[in-house]
Amino acid sequence: MAVLVVLLLAVILSVCGASTVPGVKIRFSRRGLDFVSNAAQDVLLTELTNGSIVDQHFKSGKSKYDITGVQITSFKKPSAVTTVAPGRGITWTLSGGAISMKGNWYYKYHQNWLFQISYAGTFDISATGFEISLSIILGMDNAGQPTVQTTGCSSDVRTLTVHLHGDHAKFFEVFDQQVAQRMKTQLKTKLCEAAQKAIRKNGAKRMKRLNLQVNFAKWLVMDDRLVQAPKFTSSYFESFHKGEVFGHNYIEAPFQPQPLRDEPIGGARMMTIWISEYVLNTLGYVVQTHDLIQFKLSNKELAKKGKPNLLDTTCTGNVCIGSFLPGISKRFPNSSVSVHLASTGETDRPRFTMLPGKLQLLLVGMAYFSVKTPNGTEVHLEKARIVRSLSVTISQDLR
Repeated sequence: MAVLVVLLLAVILSVCGASTVPGVKIRFSRRGLDFVSNAAQDVLLTELTNGSIVDQHFKSGKSKYDITGVQITSFKKPSAVTTVAPGRGITWTLSGGAISMKGNWYYKYHQNWLFQISYAGTFDISATGFEISLSIILGMDNAGQPTVQTTGCSSDVRTLTVHLHGDHAKFFEVFDQQVAQRMKTQLKTKLCEAAQKAIRKNGAKRMKRLNLQVNFAKWLVMDDRLVQAPKFTSSYFESFHKGEVFGHNYIEAPFQPQPLRDEPIGGARMMTIWISEYVLNTLGYVVQTHDLIQFKLSNKELAKKGKPNLLDTTCTGNVCIGSFLPGISKRFPNSSVSVHLASTGETDRPRFTMLPGKLQLLLVGMAYFSVKTPNGTEVHLEKARIVRSLSVTISQDLR
């Protein structure tokens, strides 16, 4: 069951800042929730098999009965359905499963000190048609950490049969009924205890261990805290994340995300992710504030591409920059030109714009030209402002 919660929120985290407008939104459809709930059954099975059924000791008249050492030996997975209650949370329902158990029985009849008998043996139990219905609320604390809690649980076991083994076991039909009734009550309690423990203990513990800061490219960090509490509707579950990218200095970007479009999505998709241009723009802001949008072009760099003399002012081959800029060639003969490209200042940061089916990138920077003369002197020439727009076609329906 802890997997149900962790998979829902491990895939869906982002940043909590002054703004509560998300940069990333993730939606799980009912089909997606069912897929996750099926995986969560393995955790429930672990909780059931690792636990134990409480020993039973009871009397009826002068007869004493003991049921001890009860263990769950097999578990047939039930069908699982996850429904979303608008404004309330998630209900996880399991039905049609089966459980087998084994244990020890002991019977003693005590008339007086002269007359007493006792018998002992083992028993097998088969329980079919069990059901569990567990209500879950996913939320967030003041730090944007996801939280989880249960709000209710009910369980039932439709059929439970007991088979006693041992001396004179066939004479204890009444004992069969006693065992069946008590084991049915115990099993119903155990089913809810296992499911709730997975949420209250295992699920909550895993929530606290979730890494809300995702590191990538060695020095970049995406803050993954929630900015709004999860939203529940009749057909899907949504979580909201800021998705801001930081560098090592953790400086907040001087802009906020714009509201995401709330487009209807059919139930064919298990999960849908909305990523706003805000996420990419914070990445561009970090790259620029760390002075990474810089490039120097000289003959040394061009030599690596097989064009070592392209920036010479005096041509020794077929073509060089002196052919296109005769004024520089005449003023600085036998020299070489270098170009330093840089984007500095917040107003020149890279800007991403998302359009239907298209992603646009606007790059703004300065080009600084200089000449290195034969005696090693570097002379700074003109500078020019460069504006370049790039466009990439994207698919809006990644399946």
